[in-house]
Amino acid sequence: MKKFLLSLAMAITAIGASAQNTFNVRAGGAVLSDAAVFTTMAQENISLNNYGSWTFSPAVQLATDGDDTAAMLHANMGYRTRIGNNCLFAPKVGVAGGYFSLYDYDEAFLVGPSIDLALELKHFVIGLTGFYSINKAMEPYDYYEDGNIPMVSLTLGYTF
Repeated sequence: MKKFLLSLAMAITAIGASAQNTFNVRAGGAVLSDAAVFTTMAQENISLNNYGSWTFSPAVQLATDGDDTAAMLHANMGYRTRIGNNCLFAPKVGVAGGYFSLYDYDEAFLVGPSIDLALELKHFVIGLTGFYSINKAMEPYDYYEDGNIPMVSLTLGYTF
C-alpha cells in the first residue's frame, strides 16, 4: 500500500511539474460605464501544447467604486510570444459574462467580447483588459447613450 501511494504521489508531482500552467493576480484601475473604479483580477494560463505558446486563460474580475459594480468571468484564448529575456507578450481574445449593478437598483447580466493584452516581465504582469456588452444592460438615459456597458482596465500584478 505504501508503494502504491508513493507511486501515485510521484506521478501526480511529475504531471504537475511538466504542466506549463501559470497563475496571476492583478489589481488596478478601470473605466466602467463612464465611472473610474478599482478592479482586481485572478487569471490562470493553461497551456494547450507542449511548448506553452497557445493558452486558454479563464479569469475572474471584480470592479467597483461603491456605486457601480461589475463581476465578470472571462474565457480567452491567446498566444504567448517571447519578446526579450524573461519577457513575454500574451494577447488573448474571447468572451466574457457577468453581473452589473448601477447604484444598487439597476442590475443586469452582461455578455460580450473580451480582449486581454498582457506583458509578463519575469514574475510581474501588466495587463490591459477590455470588454463591451452586446446586450443592453440599462435603458438609455439620454440621446447619446446606447445602454451597452464598456469596461477597460489597466492592472499590475504578480505571476506564480
